Amino acid sequence: MISMIRGFEDGSTTGGASPRDVAPDYSTRVWRSVLPAAAIPRLAEDCASAYLKVKTTTRNRGIEYETNATYWIGASCAPRTALEAVALDIFRHHSRGVRFDASSSGAEWWTQVVDEELDIPFHWDRDYELQKEEGVCLHPHVASVTYLTGLGGAPTLVLPVASPVLAADLPAACAGRVRSASACHPAAGFHLSFDGRLLHGAPAALSGGRLEGKRVTLLVNVWLNWKPGGADPLHEEVARTLSAASVPLSWRHPCEPSARRLGKRARGDGRTPSEGGEGGAHEWTLRGYGRDAESEGAGMALTLPVSEHWTRGEAGGLVSFSWGGGVKAVLASRV
Repeated sequence: MISMIRGFEDGSTTGGASPRDVAPDYSTRVWRSVLPAAAIPRLAEDCASAYLKVKTTTRNRGIEYETNATYWIGASCAPRTALEAVALDIFRHHSRGVRFDASSSGAEWWTQVVDEELDIPFHWDRDYELQKEEGVCLHPHVASVTYLTGLGGAPTLVLPVASPVLAADLPAACAGRVRSASACHPAAGFHLSFDGRLLHGAPAALSGGRLEGKRVTLLVNVWLNWKPGGADPLHEEVARTLSAASVPLSWRHPCEPSARRLGKRARGDGRTPSEGGEGGAHEWTLRGYGRDAESEGAGMALTLPVSEHWTRGEAGGLVSFSWGGGVKAVLASRV
């Protein structure tokens, strides 16, 4: 199985490609007004209907685990619901021009409907069943977040920390300084995409206190030449509760990222005040690959600057942060 997957050494699933083939765009990007405003309220209701907690077992070894209900629509399948159609349109946009096997490619999708004061824990997306059964970490080509609510709430942070291929290499393979981050603040109708191997989350501590209502998002992962375990076609009983109206997506409004640097700079009096203010630092604990408090594996501590700068980004826009000396940003092993 593994030998058939080109790019497996970096945890991707690009197979059957020649050097001249087009690759997906792995850069972190944001679009505004991807969803028509009139369709957003009903899509948000659909997200709530599809947001389910399930207990299941891995297919080969029967290992029990609990997760959010995760769905699959194949690249050549016909959508039955509006959410499936949106997920498939997102897949097609991010795989446009790329050669792949349609029979084993598609969109893995799920929804989140959570209180704004709760974290979306830092984690790596991957084929959860493959990791649990084989200790191998395979990741989607492109991960994405489409926001159904805003304004306010925590930004989605994407960190330039790629997962190792072997789970046994965690946390040593990822420990070290974190030198940059991308942040997207929630706004209804905006769409964020990024390399599916990267560490990401939405920490409530960086919301700037603007917490109200529910955070509703549609998550779509683009998988090429691989179908992750645990992602199944939408169940009929759930499909019956969802709208089927067509929702045209627009990709005409990409957002230009703005750059911001946090750090210390010398002043004329020799002192070095922080450009990022006096926010200090905040620490999060990751277990295994994150996503929930019960994740297995060795622990890690992620420390990032807490600063008013995190909350200054335009809602829905993309801000690229970097920092220098004096700013504590590190992912460290924790026994």
